[in-house]
Formats: sequence, C-alpha cells, structure tokens
Amino acid sequence: MAAPHDATTEQALMWRDLLHGWGYQSKIVAEYVHPELTGSVRRLDRAGRRLVKTGRVILHYTVWSGAAEAVLRTEWPIGLCYHNITPGHLLRDFNPNLAALCDRGRDALPRFRGRVVSLIADSSFNAVDLRHAGLGDATVVPLLFELPTAVPRREPN
Repeated sequence: MAAPHDATTEQALMWRDLLHGWGYQSKIVAEYVHPELTGSVRRLDRAGRRLVKTGRVILHYTVWSGAAEAVLRTEWPIGLCYHNITPGHLLRDFNPNLAALCDRGRDALPRFRGRVVSLIADSSFNAVDLRHAGLGDATVVPLLFELPTAVPRREPN
C-alpha cells in the first residue's frame, strides 16, 4: 500500500529520487495507491505487473501483499528492503485482518531464499528477522529523512 506520510512509502519515494539522481530509471508500484499519490506511484494492475516483470526489483517489504507475490513470480534478481513485519499476535485483538497479513508476510520470508541479491534492513533489529528466516546477513541502511531547510523559532515553554 502506498499512502502519504507512510514510512515505507516515504522511503520508496526517497530511494526513487536518489536513483533518478544517479541516472537510473525507476518506478514505484503498489497494490493499493492512495489518490494523493496518483502519478507518483503506479497501481499493481496489469500495467504495473508488466513493470515488475521487465526490470530489476527492490521490494520494500512490510506485510504480505500482491506486490510480494508478483515479485516472487519474476525471474529477476530481487533486492529486498525489510522494514519489519509486526508479529500477528500483537495485532490480532485490534485488527485480525492485518494480523493475518503480518503472519503471512513473516511466514513467507523463507520463500525469498536464493532469489535475493541485495538484502537490506532499516535497523539491526530488523536484520535479525532476515537472518532467522535463513536469508543471510542484511546490510543495515537507516531510514532516510528529509530535514526542513529552516527550523521555526519557538518561545521557550
């Protein structure tokens, strides 16, 4: 899912901008796209699935989705950027549907064995999940942030 102000979406947008700055073409594809991101993120419809099938893929993995399934069906090498998947039992009482997707996402991690050419985690804590899933040691790349150019002045409280 791509949504405004979502940490994973913000990271994907920042990575896209970095790649473009380095001269690489890239597109962001998501199963669900918030209307505010139309034009910045492509839906994982037929055209989006074609995009996934025609180039190298960096999957920002946070929960099980059709995007993860589409990536696993490609023959391309996969760059996996893991943003943590909350264990389902922590969510089940509040959102059983999301808990099920989280469980499915965590359970699916071993399916990436042998397919991943670049393994990235946004923290050493998250890298442990990848190691436990048998994917190996991840490179830790901290989250990117766009800092404000000017800091507003406030009266001390």
